[in-house]
Amino acid sequence: MKLRFVIVAGALILASVPILSAQSADSSQTFRVELKRVDGKDPMVFSGFYFDEKDVTATLSKYPVKLPQPMPPDAKLGYFYGGPIYALLQKIPGQTKIRLTLDANANFDLTDDLNMELAPSENRNGIVVKFARRFESPQPRTEWLPYKVSYDIYKNREGKDEDSISVSANYDFEGAFRLNGREYDLILDDGDAQGRFIREKLSNVFLHIREKDSKAPSRGRRFFELIPIEDAFYEVKSFAEDGSWIEFAKSHLPKVALGKPAADMELTDTTGRAFKLSDYKDKLILLDFWPGWCVPCVAEFDEIKKTLAQYANRPLAVLGINIDEAARLEKAKKIVADKNLTWPQIMDGKGEFIPVYQVYGRLPEHENSFPIYVAIDRKGITRYATNAWNNMARFLAAELRDEKNGTEDLFIPLAGGMGMKTLLSDPVDFSPAVVEEFLKIHPAKLPPNLPPAARIGLMSSDTLVILWPGAKPNAFNLIVDANRDFDLVPEKIEETPVFDKADLSSEEAKKIQIITSYQNGGRSFYPFFFFVRPAKDNGFPQLFFFGTQRDFTGSILAGNREYQLTVTDPTPDMIFTNKDWTRPGLLKLSEKKDGKWAEIHSGTTGIPINGRLYRLRLIQDDGSVIELEPEK
Repeated sequence: MKLRFVIVAGALILASVPILSAQSADSSQTFRVELKRVDGKDPMVFSGFYFDEKDVTATLSKYPVKLPQPMPPDAKLGYFYGGPIYALLQKIPGQTKIRLTLDANANFDLTDDLNMELAPSENRNGIVVKFARRFESPQPRTEWLPYKVSYDIYKNREGKDEDSISVSANYDFEGAFRLNGREYDLILDDGDAQGRFIREKLSNVFLHIREKDSKAPSRGRRFFELIPIEDAFYEVKSFAEDGSWIEFAKSHLPKVALGKPAADMELTDTTGRAFKLSDYKDKLILLDFWPGWCVPCVAEFDEIKKTLAQYANRPLAVLGINIDEAARLEKAKKIVADKNLTWPQIMDGKGEFIPVYQVYGRLPEHENSFPIYVAIDRKGITRYATNAWNNMARFLAAELRDEKNGTEDLFIPLAGGMGMKTLLSDPVDFSPAVVEEFLKIHPAKLPPNLPPAARIGLMSSDTLVILWPGAKPNAFNLIVDANRDFDLVPEKIEETPVFDKADLSSEEAKKIQIITSYQNGGRSFYPFFFFVRPAKDNGFPQLFFFGTQRDFTGSILAGNREYQLTVTDPTPDMIFTNKDWTRPGLLKLSEKKDGKWAEIHSGTTGIPINGRLYRLRLIQDDGSVIELEPEK
């Protein structure tokens, strides 16, 4: 199972108005956008060739291919599902390169194709190859589309080298349109790399829409999604097989946002009871979106049951909304029975096409990713949404603390990943007092027989390292607790270069992958690039690393004012620690004036929002949510 995670900015709008009807939006507006294919574009999505013998045999039974006779020794046959396109991979003796034969003309004959040589490319630079693509409309024809093909070697779970061939579209489709007096750019990204667009076969094809001349990043939308443009949703009605046009229609479903009135949607539970969200007036409603295959979703059911018991005398109602397709519905019903879930369950068997998910599934910090928990407060306001139960539990505790008025605290989902850049870290801290204090709280297993010159250090992410001089004069030995489990015994000793120049690039440093685990159970797996600067005044050398710095954003509309919070991780270590909260530049607040954002505040206290001052209470360590509380 492959999961693609996508991220958007959250929005919290402070208001107090009744629930709106889902039928109030105008559904008559339809428009078509003409698109043009543009070659030479860097890919956004990569797919791979499959060389598993069982998978290849199954594909050959449906799509036979003519092979060279005799077959080259040690050649592996693989296929790329976009076609399919077959390939023969051969190792070149004594070299790291491979020889690849691609059925680029897509005639299921590998005896009439040219061979190419590929060297490993970690950045997937690869080479551009044109594949033949056949179209049935608007008239039958064949076109040659450019694809980027690259080769890499990776370690499998057994630690053995595996060959990897990736392929991606080296083109996109671009167009523009005007809607309600505003101009927009549209990019169609063929992440499936199939060249043809057929509704039932679109898995990783994405639409990117943003206002013209805007520099803000856009989130890719799949064709089955409702696409938000301004204050309305639009759906893809039809499109050309060759990507030359796409047609949109305005949806009757309302666009909701955190803090706006909830959409009063009609639902039917598994008992056949039909009801509306407004039937739960004066109660805090928790919507729990879950598919049966989502292990974290199912795992949290026990915690939800505990929450219901904890707040049994409070105005709280839970509604489960299952996102399984009809074929998986029986398994989902068994989960409900096995877990003894007593709250109402909506199980339509429509999968991601269920309207209530299309409306509310985009509200959390990780849009359309599971689990999804949405809270509608007792005034009928969509108050908070998150992918992490521990975050929702914090909100419920705050909201139900005052049974009558709820909470004035602000819980704001943040979108991360945009504005990422490579940054040089501060020196790793080798201060004995700092390290000893850390080891008292987090005892660590250290490798035996370390040399006397070895020193233990602490990265800004509280990751332990060990450094000592190597056998070469221009290198040091480095051990990094790469999985951050406080056990450095099994970690590999890396030879880390020494540089004294100022214009060092990350490509010259030693690459080490570090796994970062977060409190909500999520994990990141990012490369860090280490190097050493020589010691000065007979002191210990300094260890630095290049890492990734990220910005996180969330929007707030309070009264008639629109605000944007930007939180920047001050260190390029992929995690927020308590030490980060005290650094300058961590939090900035901007207000939209005359259509433009203007920064009005920097700092974690005295944050002015609609005539009231707030202060920072919490940033989740993964940057997914920020909590603000009113200053006394």
